[in-house]
Amino acid sequence: MNIIDPKLTFQIEQLFDELVPPSGKADSIAGEIIRAAAKLRYDFYNNGMGNNTSGAVNLLKKYDVIEDTTYNNIWKFTRGRIYNGDYNLDDPLHESIEEMTANAVTFVLNNPILRDDIYEVIDMFDLEEEEEECYQ
Repeated sequence: MNIIDPKLTFQIEQLFDELVPPSGKADSIAGEIIRAAAKLRYDFYNNGMGNNTSGAVNLLKKYDVIEDTTYNNIWKFTRGRIYNGDYNLDDPLHESIEEMTANAVTFVLNNPILRDDIYEVIDMFDLEEEEEECYQ
């Protein structure tokens, strides 16, 4: 069964439109967290994790948005490993992508101070790791 939570999709899209510029890094930590989560979610559902998204998952871990298990489930697919699963919530990667998205949305909503541009913002691409040779 293919499961994508429409409420969660709406929330992250709304936050993305509010906090993320058309190009480049966000002006706030909240914006960069949403940018990273949206990048991972998009790459999972549209590219089978075919792009190097290690910087995005590393940023979410750096700010304690996601737990170790979620990080590990996602990280191993962020540097060249293609996802060949069946996109259902019984799959650890799919479950982790949905959990990561929910955590990012909740984290940003519960920490409104992170929307301020008074903090130094790390560009998720600065945390990107070298891509591995593609493997299955």
